[in-house]
Amino acid sequence: MPRSPTLPPPVASARLPALDGLRGLAALAVAVGHGLLVVRENVVADWWGPSPFGLTTNAFSIAASHAVWLFFVLSGVVLTKLATRGPPGGFDYGRYTLSRLARLYLPVWAALAFVVITALLVRRTSSGFGAWADGHPTHLDPWALLNDATLLTGTSGALSPLWTLQWEVLFSLLLVLYLAVLRRVPALLSLPLLLASAALGGVLGNPTLLYLPMFGLGVVLALHWAALARILGALEAAARRRPGALTVATVLALADAGELALVGWQLSASGLPPPVRSVVETTGHLLASMLLIALAGLWPPVRRAFSSRPLEWLGLVSFSLYLVHEPVLLAVVRLSVPLSDAVCAAGLCLSTPETADEIVAGSALAALGPFGIVAMAIGAIALSLATATAFHRLVERPAHRFAQHLRMPETSAAIGGRDPRAGR
Repeated sequence: MPRSPTLPPPVASARLPALDGLRGLAALAVAVGHGLLVVRENVVADWWGPSPFGLTTNAFSIAASHAVWLFFVLSGVVLTKLATRGPPGGFDYGRYTLSRLARLYLPVWAALAFVVITALLVRRTSSGFGAWADGHPTHLDPWALLNDATLLTGTSGALSPLWTLQWEVLFSLLLVLYLAVLRRVPALLSLPLLLASAALGGVLGNPTLLYLPMFGLGVVLALHWAALARILGALEAAARRRPGALTVATVLALADAGELALVGWQLSASGLPPPVRSVVETTGHLLASMLLIALAGLWPPVRRAFSSRPLEWLGLVSFSLYLVHEPVLLAVVRLSVPLSDAVCAAGLCLSTPETADEIVAGSALAALGPFGIVAMAIGAIALSLATATAFHRLVERPAHRFAQHLRMPETSAAIGGRDPRAGR
């Protein structure tokens, strides 16, 4: 039987593998962005000028620095779809809360232990690797790590990605409040209000006002997912009537998402007041995140691409990659110095007099040379992916199973929850 030329729109309760793929790409972008940051802080700025390579890397750095905003909007979508799945009133907030906190905290605690292990194996006392690498604590304070483990009152910087998980925990606890409010407000009103709140938070430097509305945008998307599916389904059907129109529409939609994500950067030399540029940048990045999520979840060509095997695997290990890539990168950066010295002692120096002026003055990585620094960053990302795979199997997957067990009706009844039949 021939395959259908179109994919049916996913229903509200269906799992969306493409969104996992999108999350995986975002996590990889964060990891690559940190690796690129190390390169940029040790290789002279001539590489980052108006050349196609420089423009591409600059654009990627801007997009990667805001990938966590995509995480926030995506969390709003995913948790809302979970909460609205099944019959009305079937969502058990108590079981959900236990499950969600276990899903977040158990991998975080293991990641903090991994930070301690890597810091003991590779001492962080040396410097000269650039502002990002040198900015991490050289000594790990046990009390600071204990505070990090709570995800409640700020983080020490020992594992910088944890700052985003503070907001994930807060949103997870406030999900019912988000649903109660945003279900009663029309999307044409709630979306502008949420965007305006986030933009105002960016101008004022208020993280609460900036980040919490991002989750609300995802909640609104999920609450109106079926209506959005009908709209995009009609557009796709119309595009398929004309040869090539679907491809053109897909390219234009992705190009629009890229333009929205970079519009603030493009206006950086326009002379606009900083508050105006901040509003444009915040709004553009959030609209780009919403558009990418809608395309990945509902537009067939993009959905197929983001549901591919490689991206499916990347989405599977995305949380692990997000947690472990930083200590791996910091360890590789510091280990590269004695390794490069040993290689150079063997007569295979990577740095040459011709490339000496391409290295930032005082860089501890000077012996690697510019291309050796790039190779080091690539190797660190590859090792991060391998480590994330092991971390997922040993930590995240068992934690996920335990979190699912906490949502089981029998578990809820055992701890004094609601009717064990509720939410099944």
